[in-house]
Amino acid sequence: MVNTRTRGPVGGATVSAVSASTLPARVSVTAINAPGSLADIAQVVASNDANIHTLSMVRTAPDFTEMLIDLEVWDLKHLNRLLSQLKDNSSVSDARRVNG
Repeated sequence: MVNTRTRGPVGGATVSAVSASTLPARVSVTAINAPGSLADIAQVVASNDANIHTLSMVRTAPDFTEMLIDLEVWDLKHLNRLLSQLKDNSSVSDARRVNG
């Protein structure tokens, strides 16, 4: 596995260039329906060097929304660490792996 980081041209953002096999994982996340919640979730994913492949809002209510997120992770340990950090996020009320 090769993982390199380079400085991006705008705002000093980092970009990961990764060449190795990643594994797909689908998770369900229930989050507060408020501005910034999706950004909080994306930040947790990014800070764990995972990738969001697809995201679907499957159910919304005035105060909560449920999302199905297809991720690319390295292994089960990586996925479990990501789920744990999502659960610890104040915008998230539930995060779990789902099949399908």
